[in-house]
Amino acid sequence: MVKLATAALELPEEIVRKALYPVVGERTLEDIIAEAKANEKELRTRVRTKLRGSYSHHYRRGLPKLLKAVRFRSSNDTFKPVMDALDLLKRYDGSDADFYAAAEAVPLEHVVPDDWRDAVLDPDSGLVERIPYELCVLVALRKAIRRREIWVEGGGGAGAVRLRQAPRGAGRPA
Repeated sequence: MVKLATAALELPEEIVRKALYPVVGERTLEDIIAEAKANEKELRTRVRTKLRGSYSHHYRRGLPKLLKAVRFRSSNDTFKPVMDALDLLKRYDGSDADFYAAAEAVPLEHVVPDDWRDAVLDPDSGLVERIPYELCVLVALRKAIRRREIWVEGGGGAGAVRLRQAPRGAGRPA
């Protein structure tokens, strides 16, 4: 419905104008688009709130242990912000601060998606809030690991976990 309304407003060709506008009108289409955008933003906010609650009350306790036990590596400079973000998380282990210090160089590019910026950056102080930032770092890390741009040290190197194919006739279909 939203796509239809958007197309009708952006491309009000004569056929659309004659068929659609008499039934719903341009103002109704604009209202549909505005409501959908508001609902989408509200849904994203609710999802972030739920993630934050689950993470901060349970999973967050395990993050310092994970970062101490596992060393991540990358040979791609594009993922340096993610690696720097992991180092920042390690440095703040044990801190009760809600925000990173203003003097900290907190990597945002390639770490915090645009639709999370308002959740990560405090609108009044401009400081980076730790909990939503940590969630963004973990998502960025997950994506990088899946792309084999970041790997676990001792895990065989840059995406070296490869399955060896069994020779034909050794239980492998021809």
